[in-house]
Amino acid sequence: MDNDYINIVIISVYLRSDIKKSYNIDIIDYMLSWVSGDITAEEMILLVKKLNVEWWDNLKTNSPSFINDDIRNKFIRCSLNYLRLLIQQAQYEKAYCVIDVLHVFPDINISSLKSKKSFWEYYILPFKRKFNDDFFDEFRFLTADL
Repeated sequence: MDNDYINIVIISVYLRSDIKKSYNIDIIDYMLSWVSGDITAEEMILLVKKLNVEWWDNLKTNSPSFINDDIRNKFIRCSLNYLRLLIQQAQYEKAYCVIDVLHVFPDINISSLKSKKSFWEYYILPFKRKFNDDFFDEFRFLTADL
């Protein structure tokens, strides 16, 4: 797993650890800027560091740019935007579940049918059923050959 994905996993773990932290929206905004290519990983880490979060030094800086895979990038950007909205609306349980999806997403091998099927069955479908929410349906094409 390259450092871009590692940073998503690290940040997801910390966001999940306290979903109601006041600076989470700022962190999500920094992630969105990074994923969109507006800032580098190094710039994102410096912005996170300014928030005085104790875990910023776990982030990895030696990645020149973000994920080149358009499918993964779109999924991550859309999920982060949805996460931001959910936190703003104080829908913390649902936001936690979206973070959980983001946390495991880097491990998904888009070219592996088994990997995609497991991701959909163990993360997306339970989210959809629990919240009666079809947000992730837009990404069903990730598993279109199921």
